[in-house]
Amino acid sequence: MEAGLNLLLEGTGIWMICAYDTRQLPEPVIDSARRTHPALVAGTTTRQSPSYDDPANYAFSQDAPLPPPPGSAPLLPATLRLADIRRFAATQAAATHLDPGLASLMTVAVYETAAYLKKATGSPVTTRIWQQAGVIFCDLYAHGRAAPGPFDGFQMPDLSQRRPDDGLWYARQLTTRLDLRAITDGIQARLEMPRMSPVETA
Repeated sequence: MEAGLNLLLEGTGIWMICAYDTRQLPEPVIDSARRTHPALVAGTTTRQSPSYDDPANYAFSQDAPLPPPPGSAPLLPATLRLADIRRFAATQAAATHLDPGLASLMTVAVYETAAYLKKATGSPVTTRIWQQAGVIFCDLYAHGRAAPGPFDGFQMPDLSQRRPDDGLWYARQLTTRLDLRAITDGIQARLEMPRMSPVETA
C-alpha cells in the first residue's frame, strides 16, 4: 500500500509522514519502510532514502502465488466472448444462492475483469468460480506476454481520457478483494465476494 501511494498520489500535492520506531520494530519492517518511502526523516533532518525502490518493482517482489482453486471448481473454458463469461458468472452466483444484489455486483465485476484481461493480452479468458468458507471466489486467466501493472485499477477513471484499466477500478469497488498476478504464461486475476443467504420471506 505504501509503495502504491507514491504513484497514486503523484501530482495531487498530498504528502504524509509514516512513523516507524527503529528502536522497536523488526529489521525486515524497517527495510521495507526504507524501500517504499523516497525520503527519510530523523529528528529535524530529511534525506533521500538510498534504499528506495521503484514502487512497481517493490510490489512485484512481494507477490506470492495464489492458492490453487479446488479441482471441483466449475470451469468455463477459454473464450473471447465476454457475454459468455458474464452469463457463466450469473449462473454460478445463482447456483451458490448468493444474495441477488451481490450476484449482480459479482457478475459486473467478473465481466469488467475479463474485459481487462482480454484487452491486455489479446487472448481468450478462462474462468473458474467456487465458494469456500462463506466467500465466493472467481479466478480468471489469460495467456499472453503482457504483465499486469501492480497498481492497475486503483486510480479512479478520468472521464476525459479512458485508460485500459478503468473497468478494473469498477471491479475493485464491487468486490471485497481483487488480486492480480503475473504468471508464467500470462495474467491471473482473483476476485472475492462475501456470500449472503437470501432473506427468507413468509
